[in-house]
Amino acid sequence: MEGEAKGLRKGEAKGRKEGLVEGEAKGLKKGEAKGRKDGARILLIDALEERFPSLPPMARHAVKRAGYAEIKVWMSRLRTAETLDDVFAQ
Repeated sequence: MEGEAKGLRKGEAKGRKEGLVEGEAKGLKKGEAKGRKDGARILLIDALEERFPSLPPMARHAVKRAGYAEIKVWMSRLRTAETLDDVFAQ
């Protein structure tokens, strides 16, 4: 019985440690993704403001709601866009 209890405690401790490591890795990955998306948003808004000085609130709101992939598409379109509609075209 005593050996079984000791083994159970060791197994639980090992499981907790592995769970913490896995949770930390997932949290770090999520944080990095959020940071990348937030940075891309800031860069896009800055680039839009430079190109179109009177940036309407609608454009800011669209960028804040957008995912990383969509922001990348808009950044690409911004290179050749003549109007805001060209950037945000569906």
